[in-house]
Amino acid sequence: MSVTLKDVATAAGLSIRSVRRALENTSGLSPASRRRVLAVADELGYVPNIAARNLRMRKTPFVGLISSNHGIDVLVRRRFDLIDKLEKRGFNPLISNPPENAAEVAALMRRWSGITAAVVWLSQPDPATLEQLAGFPQKFILVDSDFSGPNCCSLTVDRAPGITAAIETLILSGRRRIIRCGNIVTRESGFRQAFRNLGELAPPPLGVIPTDESDFEAGYAAAPGIVASGADAVFFDVDRLAHGFLRYAYEHRIAVPQDIAVIGFDDDSFSRYCCPALSSVAHPLGELNGRIVELIENGIPGHTSIRFATEFVERASSAVNPAVRPDQP
Repeated sequence: MSVTLKDVATAAGLSIRSVRRALENTSGLSPASRRRVLAVADELGYVPNIAARNLRMRKTPFVGLISSNHGIDVLVRRRFDLIDKLEKRGFNPLISNPPENAAEVAALMRRWSGITAAVVWLSQPDPATLEQLAGFPQKFILVDSDFSGPNCCSLTVDRAPGITAAIETLILSGRRRIIRCGNIVTRESGFRQAFRNLGELAPPPLGVIPTDESDFEAGYAAAPGIVASGADAVFFDVDRLAHGFLRYAYEHRIAVPQDIAVIGFDDDSFSRYCCPALSSVAHPLGELNGRIVELIENGIPGHTSIRFATEFVERASSAVNPAVRPDQP
């Protein structure tokens, strides 16, 4: 059985308030009484309840991070960038995989109660979990969720602006047969918006070549259909698909971007190093994570949603005059 503050006070013959002053080294207690309290606490093996003290002080250096353990490049970079920003501001991240059910959510929040005043969900909670959050003492930051709650602030990324900018760049550079490849439905709105924005200046899109997966192999397998469509530009829903196509293009002597311009999505860390360097739509990782740290430092408002926009990063794979020839090693 653990020793309580009351046990120390009884053994020392002082009030709980006096014992707390001695342990926290605050004024209002004589040196002799402080020495007696410390000696009794040491003799009894008293361990301070850090969680309770943090709640009283309304201050804690710990921040909870709930994040899936996956290998997708952009999500890994987002997590480590946030950890780096938090640590530079004096916070200690506590990291957990997403709880699998309501009981696990409640158990995790109880363990973190008093230790973490803020919890960041980098993995979107399911609806049942979201409804639970109002019952916990922590404040929550939900990334890529539109949920509104009294102790929740939602940060969402609008994928459309960067995609629209990418397609508009292709059209204005003279590309007339543009196709999309992938299986992520949220990419379609930004793709179509570019054609609507440019009106008569824009040719009709060639449509979509669907894929079962969003990986290198699926991009390679889709390449013959893209070439057969007569496309002079292709937008891939993720960079991994685009890299598969670039491999096919290299093997079949298809010049990129001269024969076909290529753009991906996610701006994976290795996209700038492939040949030609891949144009891509980038997530606002630095801006989003900077806002998370700012909210933790200054207060997390409930019932609040903040939106961020993606942006287009043009490189050699879609440039009119690429700096790197596609046949160079």
